[in-house]
Amino acid sequence: DVLKAVQSLPGVARIPFGLGGLVIRGQSPRDTNVYLDGIEVPLAFHFFGLASFYPASMLDSLEVTNGGHGVEHGRGQGGLVTLVSKAPRREGWAGGGEGSVLDAQAHAEGPTGVGAISVGVRRSYIDGILRAVLPPDDRFLPRYYDSQIRWDAGDPRKRGLISLWMFTSNDRMSDDETSFTEAFVRIGARYQRQRGTT
Repeated sequence: DVLKAVQSLPGVARIPFGLGGLVIRGQSPRDTNVYLDGIEVPLAFHFFGLASFYPASMLDSLEVTNGGHGVEHGRGQGGLVTLVSKAPRREGWAGGGEGSVLDAQAHAEGPTGVGAISVGVRRSYIDGILRAVLPPDDRFLPRYYDSQIRWDAGDPRKRGLISLWMFTSNDRMSDDETSFTEAFVRIGARYQRQRGTT
């Protein structure tokens, strides 16, 4: 998990008790901004910091800035984590999946009639395991899922490149009487065209 790996870098600390979050230069976790392709991410980790909101297989790069970042990434004093998603492949379809003790995920990418698309989805099954082993009166079941879509079309050196994104994260804890949900959806678009060196 790329964002969890950031917690091992110099100047970065983990939040106690296994909770998710990035503490950079001793500042509060809320003072660390996380951006994916220029879009601010409100919740970088699922419940208890078990996993980040975006799978590593769909990322191209990650950059950590320890404070002093530009005002376009305002409202943060500690640091900045900039993620860049990987452009979908245009030369045939490929896909994969992964299962762990906590969750299962799958992704696919390839060309479409116009451009190329990459799609990913991940869901935990901790709730199913706990439902099977805990008595009905003591069940408080955590569950998380996330999904990602990126579509690219065109060429920046010709008529331009259009990129569209959608990524979402949803966490829920519930028992027979109450439930708590934390979720977000982000949608973005970018048009890029190169003219000479501009």
